[in-house]
Amino acid sequence: RVTRTGRLGPVATAVTVTPGRIGPNVVRVRLRQAGRAFTGAKELKAQATLPARGVVLPVTLRRVGPGLYISRGLQLLPDGRWRLSVALRVSAFDEYTGDFTVPVAP
Repeated sequence: RVTRTGRLGPVATAVTVTPGRIGPNVVRVRLRQAGRAFTGAKELKAQATLPARGVVLPVTLRRVGPGLYISRGLQLLPDGRWRLSVALRVSAFDEYTGDFTVPVAP
């Protein structure tokens, strides 16, 4: 399992990829603000890229709880340093983006 943390604007964000190996993975995105689950997301989008190989994959995230989004069965092939780009839209005009680099092992 690999977890990376950062911020999407004012929202603390944790991205976890399990198991972090080539093949099917589960991606979890947890959003928090002021120590609580962030529930103000209008939309959360993501994509996985492997820049060294020119691979781009859509990541379909489903809300499963307050501030928690999951994508199951994301096929990360081949191994390498994958970039998960996440975009959080909080209003019609405001969107925050961030990149999280995740190593995927053989």
